[in-house]
Amino acid sequence: MKRMILVLAMLLAFAIPAMATGSVTGYIEYNDAATEIYSDYLELKLNTKVSDDLTTGLTITINDINAVDPLDVAASLDLIFAKGHTIGVATEIDIATSSFTYIQGNILKYSLDDDLIFNAKARYNFTGNYYAVANVAMDLGKFDLLVEGRVDSDGTVPYSAEAQLKFAVTEDLDVIVGYEINGWTDTINSWDKMTITSDSNTMYGKVVLRF
Repeated sequence: MKRMILVLAMLLAFAIPAMATGSVTGYIEYNDAATEIYSDYLELKLNTKVSDDLTTGLTITINDINAVDPLDVAASLDLIFAKGHTIGVATEIDIATSSFTYIQGNILKYSLDDDLIFNAKARYNFTGNYYAVANVAMDLGKFDLLVEGRVDSDGTVPYSAEAQLKFAVTEDLDVIVGYEINGWTDTINSWDKMTITSDSNTMYGKVVLRF
């Protein structure tokens, strides 16, 4: 079964470029001590321009191709609009059990007006857990304000929130301050892991110098 899926993915990679642009990425990592593969995947990305206003993006990822680990296949479809926002859906299938592991949806960089951007992402795991995050980014001239709320059904606590204010001192120097209620695995506006890990509150500040 793994070989069949791998062959199908490679056929897609060579057959579809006439209709779309994209890339194929393969990754293999070995454990030095046991000389075993412990992380590997094949990723296929395709982009097709549907019209001047819309591009579709398809990503298929085959994880754990080696014979030891169970195989799963993740697929995501994104609608990329010329105005800058993206609407996407994604899912993953466990080949060993022929069952879905999660379903996910997002809307990114949606402009509510010229100075107000909305982002949201939600995932439901078929084990019964769910995660969601939404934020609003506001352009206030020299200041950028980002306000974000999150929920995690199986986290340390069920919700988290964060606000961050960035002040552009000069073209190359930013001062950033923020406050977070309950700890989130990723930083603000970054939701790869989507897990609330602590019930502590954090105030922070940093300076970013570009050169």
